[in-house]
Amino acid sequence: EAKLSSDYDKKQLPLKILANSWFGSYGAPYLFPWGDTDCAEETTCRGRQSLRLITTDRKENSLTLLNSSKKLVSILSKTSQLTQ
Repeated sequence: EAKLSSDYDKKQLPLKILANSWFGSYGAPYLFPWGDTDCAEETTCRGRQSLRLITTDRKENSLTLLNSSKKLVSILSKTSQLTQ
């Protein structure tokens, strides 16, 4: 499980950095020419909704997390294993 967790961490880190950087820029319209506070708020809202849905699905299907900081990757990996 430690190797699997490490593999997922390596795969997710570049995307996480890119997404967080983009979101930070998007939420600062006074610094970023394409910044849009409304879109940044919508992104936050949809992200929270997605995490709530994933958490509910995890509980309903008795899925476990590899690490709480890797919720989405862990749950999606378990789900894809179940459907294969």
